[in-house]
Amino acid sequence: MALNATDLALFEASSNLGGAVSANEISSGQAGNLFDTFTGTETRDGIVAYACAYVKNKGAQAATNVVIHIDSETAHGSVNVTVGLGSSAIDGTEQTIANEQTAPSSVSFVEALDEENGLSVGTLNAGQTKAVWFRIDVPAGTAAKNVYQFVPQINFDTAE
Repeated sequence: MALNATDLALFEASSNLGGAVSANEISSGQAGNLFDTFTGTETRDGIVAYACAYVKNKGAQAATNVVIHIDSETAHGSVNVTVGLGSSAIDGTEQTIANEQTAPSSVSFVEALDEENGLSVGTLNAGQTKAVWFRIDVPAGTAAKNVYQFVPQINFDTAE
């Protein structure tokens, strides 16, 4: 049976700070919930925060050429989300960071606004996962906003 678009999905890590993959799938459009609401002090002074999730192949066959990018994000000042591949191997447990302001080691973040500039995960066989990190930059002086959403997109090829 061929894979369909919903067979590759994002799953929460055991903590937004990394660790093992959880059984909690992140619903479409809910990736922004990986980050807490930013306080008035954080928007006044600026903040950079990090959150971990996993790309998982829920299908019964391999997905090749898996690429993740940011499909859309809330337009709000200069707030920006970037993405980086986790440092753990496919099906590995990702590093855990001390708090959301601690950058994960050995992770490079890119803009990844479309598939062409997205991050290549490679091949994920049935049931396999790969950690990804999201970084949000909230510049000093940003107006308060209760909800900041971004939508990651996962593209892939299949043999069928």
